[in-house]
Amino acid sequence: MQEKSTHCNTIKRELDNLRSELDLASDENNNCNNSVKDVLECRSNKKGRPYTDKLRELYYFLCSKGVGINNFNSVIRSVLSLVDIEISDLPSKSTVGNMSSEVGLVAQQHLNEVLASPDNFTMQRDATTKKRHHYYTNQLTTGEKTFTVGVAEVIDGKATTYVSCINETLSNICDPGTVLNKVSSFMTDRSATEQK
Repeated sequence: MQEKSTHCNTIKRELDNLRSELDLASDENNNCNNSVKDVLECRSNKKGRPYTDKLRELYYFLCSKGVGINNFNSVIRSVLSLVDIEISDLPSKSTVGNMSSEVGLVAQQHLNEVLASPDNFTMQRDATTKKRHHYYTNQLTTGEKTFTVGVAEVIDGKATTYVSCINETLSNICDPGTVLNKVSSFMTDRSATEQK
């Protein structure tokens, strides 16, 4: 009889332990569900219910990886469907376009801060023609990093066109004279083809 009583007490303790483990697992599951909801929350509770900073960061990331703005929402929905999560209230294409513009403004501000600090830059430039459209790109390199200053379609391959293009691009970011005075070297493969 004593063995049965001891055995019953052991089983009760095991059941109590299992119940507490189950409660703990349930709490962890609820915490995970709440954090997933926080991550997937599209709108803030602030006045006007703007989109959350996390959602904006996601859109900025997609933009930086070259995903077309028309595909942002379908990419997000497809990825979330892989883990059986449905999401609604994603931004419209025009709002996504505005967020994409914000990325450009943030990048310009970052480049402005970078250009204000170092003393020497290497300016790299190149151009190409695709389907009768002529494109020009310009980069500035510090000792550690390379920054694309801009890519623009230009009317011809003349040196004066390139100079005016870089001046215009830099003037959107900072004072062109300040930056150009810090350029210690130039790199281009266009010298043979450029005309005055």
